[in-house]
Amino acid sequence: MQLKGMVRFFTILLIIYSVFLLSFTWFVNRHESKMEAQAQQFMNATYGDAKNITDPNDYPENLKVIYKNRVTQLLDSTKDTKITWFGHSYRKAQESELNLGLDLQGGVNVTMEVDLTGLLRSMSNNSRDESFNTALENANKQKANSDADFITLFYEEYKKLVGEEKLAGLFSAANQDQIEISANDTKVLEVVRKEAGEAVNRTFRVLRSRIDQFGVAQPNINLEEGKGIITVELPGIDDEERVRKYLQASANLQFWEVYNISELDASLVNADQAFNDIMNGTSIQSDSIIEINPVDTTSKTKSGKLSDIIAGSKNSSDTTAKKKRSLGEYLQFVSLYQNPTTGKVSYPAALGYVRIKDTATLRGFLNLDGIIGKLPADLRFYYGIPERDATTGKANDFVPIYAIKTYGSDKAPLEGDAVTSANQDYEQITGNPIVEMSMSPKGGSDWAILTEKSAQKSIPIAIVLDDVVYSAPVADEKIEGGRSQIRGNFTVEEAQDLANILKAGKLPAPAKIVHEEVVGPTLGAEAIDGGLKAFSISFIVIFLLMLVYYNTSGWVANIALILNLLFTVGVLAGLGATLTAPGIAGLVLTIGMAVDTNVIIYERIKEELTKGKGYQLAINDGYRRSLPPVLDAHVTTLLTAIILFYFGLGPVKGFATTQIIGILLSLFCGILVSRWVSDWFTGKKHHLQYFTIISKSIFKHASYKFIEYRKYAYGISIVVLLLGVAAIFNGFHEGVEFKGGRSYVVQFEKGKSLDVEQVRKDLEKSFGENPIIKTIGLENQLDITTSFLINDPNLGVDETVQRKLYEGLKYHFPTISYEVFVSDYKLGSKKVLPTISDDLKSGAKWATFWSILIISIYIFVRFRDWRYSLGTIVALLHDVLVTLAAFSFLKDIVPFPLELDQHFIAAVLTVIGFSMNDTVIVFDRIREYSRNLKGVSKENIINRAINDTLSRTIMTSLTVFLTILILFIFGGEVTRGFAFAMLIGVVTGTYSSIFVAAPILVDLAKNKPLGDVASSNS
Repeated sequence: MQLKGMVRFFTILLIIYSVFLLSFTWFVNRHESKMEAQAQQFMNATYGDAKNITDPNDYPENLKVIYKNRVTQLLDSTKDTKITWFGHSYRKAQESELNLGLDLQGGVNVTMEVDLTGLLRSMSNNSRDESFNTALENANKQKANSDADFITLFYEEYKKLVGEEKLAGLFSAANQDQIEISANDTKVLEVVRKEAGEAVNRTFRVLRSRIDQFGVAQPNINLEEGKGIITVELPGIDDEERVRKYLQASANLQFWEVYNISELDASLVNADQAFNDIMNGTSIQSDSIIEINPVDTTSKTKSGKLSDIIAGSKNSSDTTAKKKRSLGEYLQFVSLYQNPTTGKVSYPAALGYVRIKDTATLRGFLNLDGIIGKLPADLRFYYGIPERDATTGKANDFVPIYAIKTYGSDKAPLEGDAVTSANQDYEQITGNPIVEMSMSPKGGSDWAILTEKSAQKSIPIAIVLDDVVYSAPVADEKIEGGRSQIRGNFTVEEAQDLANILKAGKLPAPAKIVHEEVVGPTLGAEAIDGGLKAFSISFIVIFLLMLVYYNTSGWVANIALILNLLFTVGVLAGLGATLTAPGIAGLVLTIGMAVDTNVIIYERIKEELTKGKGYQLAINDGYRRSLPPVLDAHVTTLLTAIILFYFGLGPVKGFATTQIIGILLSLFCGILVSRWVSDWFTGKKHHLQYFTIISKSIFKHASYKFIEYRKYAYGISIVVLLLGVAAIFNGFHEGVEFKGGRSYVVQFEKGKSLDVEQVRKDLEKSFGENPIIKTIGLENQLDITTSFLINDPNLGVDETVQRKLYEGLKYHFPTISYEVFVSDYKLGSKKVLPTISDDLKSGAKWATFWSILIISIYIFVRFRDWRYSLGTIVALLHDVLVTLAAFSFLKDIVPFPLELDQHFIAAVLTVIGFSMNDTVIVFDRIREYSRNLKGVSKENIINRAINDTLSRTIMTSLTVFLTILILFIFGGEVTRGFAFAMLIGVVTGTYSSIFVAAPILVDLAKNKPLGDVASSNS
């Protein structure tokens, strides 16, 4: 073999490179284990309850929190401690270790969509034009069912309403430097698209800046150019509500003056009377009112004074025969305070307090025309943050409501762009967490004016972030120098998050979460255990199979396999890629496909030896003639992996990444490294043996008449076609990724019988709809999927749905609080909005289409005959239809979930690539024989080609089938559906290669020879 020295050099270099990179993972794990041991020693020495507990996971909840905090403190204090033999600190080693995906270590994965609606409104100078707003609304509706970008959708909708060449009139006023009033639509769209692209990129940079300050090891954030889709992975985080608030905050900071309650005395009385009239039907109200169940209240007085409304709010449970409706049913007004010594009256900043569950209802009432017209025109209501219990630290059920004085402007007297820095600190007297801010010179000047007015007239200044009032203090004096504080009922974590959000800046265009997945550490541990078990057993089985079937040459295949796996994991670490549970499935599949290369080569060498060739010549010819089919098989599989990487999302990208790297390294190890090792043995006068008693007897002189039975195969294929069509009407179980909704993995108490049907009925009462429930893994684990409130855009809706879940399951957790249920029994969750689920379904269809088309084109280029391409298309469609039929008709029969989701699509695309592995080998031999066997009929050529490659076909399929079977049995729930689809695909792929793709060549262009163009020597 030429270039032996270079192959040897790169092999040794890759070994050193991979071992070096993977050593960081070992050093980090060793250091963290030491810190955990120290933390446990601390617990044993400090807390008596911990002495007899060997596993920290068995600590009571309070000790578990203390233990985790102690571990975190120890790790933080040793960040700069050298822990490797090469002088790397713990911090540096962490940056270089192999990244584990969220499904392996737990954490939060979100997909965010940048919303350009606000940008268009801003560029149109907040136009109130009815056609403009209708076009925006329609474009947002169209997003779910279209692949076009939002700007195109808006333009098409706007053009339908007003016609062409109207955009300049809409956007020129606010963008005179870029858009002339006479500009055509093409020019305007060019500017708008440029602004949209810049807004998306700025939003991405702001989010990346926030995440960098979030304090998470190895976060990952990516932007899909042109789509406005941002994916974020935060490993080790289990507080999804904190993540939602942190990422979706637009950081729109404003400082407003506040109305005090005395200024609104007459207005509130009039508004309260209007509310009574509307609710009792004595006033005509055009707006639709949300149906509610108000508290049955009656005001004790009817004098029309504000004090009576306040009194009514405090006695809202009183009833009389005649009902007087009052805003006090929802809003507990604050009382004025008069200092008994000075006689000075104090006006609280907040008007009153509202139950959190009533906030939406009250806002709806306050926005009714008949009520809002009774209030000052420049008044705007904002809610504050709930106060916390001083003992437990938990937020209570009420939030304050503030009346903001806007003076008729959307721009506040002072805004967030004036803030130059922000950091979390502590109040000197109370020690409570606060946020310190510094302002620019211009901002400091505006702040001095605002605080001076506040001090002189006792006007509270509301500090509003994203329409939520964090505090509303009254300044004691004029504050100069641009320094300010935000005080509130913060935890340290909340104050840090707020400071980081302000520091990173305002989002140019808001981004909302459209896909979310939360994996608890329990599910992560199960995924690791299952994946490693499947990986280990697969490795051992294939290792032994190579020795049993190929004798001593099997050692060369196993050496190539070991190096392939080492290099794959090493390169993953070097690229900073993330290893996921599907990624481990990709490694397991790599085991099967890596030895396929050697199987193809060894079977050819065996053929050459059987022909009587000498040992060295047989090896040379075997490697040479095996190269085309090996390359073809790897290229087709590589193409499908690349398509999967492009269309996939989250963990499925991890599978595709692992597969791509594994395929490329399989070529290097299977062809170059194994040849180098074989030549090394030959140089030592050691001839490798390629036969065993078993391999000599199997498929020896095979002469099956496949072509004679092709008509039966055609009949079976027609049945498959009908079943595939019937499957579409029979339906599938779609995963939450494809239908939208929320999915929760809940673990019930062990040992208790679980009535799934009763759980379904309980949840149906709670959600008001029938949820989908599946048993996964252990009998006490359920996957619960619901579409309840999935289209509700409010930030707090995730918490609402989760509480509904808890309420529905309360019967099964009678002694468990909501907080404990979320932390200990909800193992994971996933949310997919309908917009992204439609995108995923569309992507899945296109991925399948492009895979079949591109592979068919590749086959046409390689064989230069349309019959081979058509045979390929028929065979691949056959494989896809069989898999679809199995998932449709077996969905309610098998004892595990069969769902159409991303993992299913990954399996189908992998099957498409693998199916070509066998087909290409047969096609290659058909072309060779058609060129060399002159005068032989097409039927005999194809029969002989299939028979002579039968051993290769069966062995390549067997190695992959065994690894996938082991993955199916031991790999866990995450990959079980994927493995089942692959098992079906491997079997049907082998069948279609033998009985569909090759025989169909006989009946296509019967008078045309099979091998007009020669290009292969296999």
